[in-house]
Amino acid sequence: MFIYTLVLLLVIAALRQNVSCEANIQSQSFKIINGNEAAPHSLPYQAAILGMDGKFLCGGSLISPRSILTAAHCLDRAGTSVQVVLGAHNISNPGEEGQLKITSTQFVIHKDWNAKKALNDIALVILPKPIETTNTIKWFIMD
Repeated sequence: MFIYTLVLLLVIAALRQNVSCEANIQSQSFKIINGNEAAPHSLPYQAAILGMDGKFLCGGSLISPRSILTAAHCLDRAGTSVQVVLGAHNISNPGEEGQLKITSTQFVIHKDWNAKKALNDIALVILPKPIETTNTIKWFIMD
C-alpha cells in the first residue's frame, strides 16, 4: 500500500509541475537583454507595432506589400487597431527620414492560438494599402 501511495503522490507532483510550467510561459517577459544595436536600416523588413496610444507592442516583419508577420500575443491586447512603423531605425524619432506610419484595423490571428500554453503564437497585421519598397522599406525575402 505504501508503494501505491508513493507513486500516486509522485504522479500528482509531476502533474502540478507541468501546470506550473505552463503558467510560467505566459508570464515570461520576452525582452532582449545585452543585445547590440543594429546598423541603421540594415533590417528594412522590420516593423514596429504600436498601440493607438503610441506604446510599443511588438516587432514584426513585412512579408508582402500588405502583410506584417508577428506574434499572436502581440495583438491580444491591441484593441481594434494598431499603428505600424516601417523604415525606422529609431521609432522614438518620428521625423526620421524614410519612416512610414500606417494605421491598421485588420488582424488575422492563428485559429488555434492558445495564450496559456503559448501555442500557435503567430498572426498577421493586414495593411490598408500596399506598401512600395524604398531604400529603408523592403519585404522579407527567404532564401
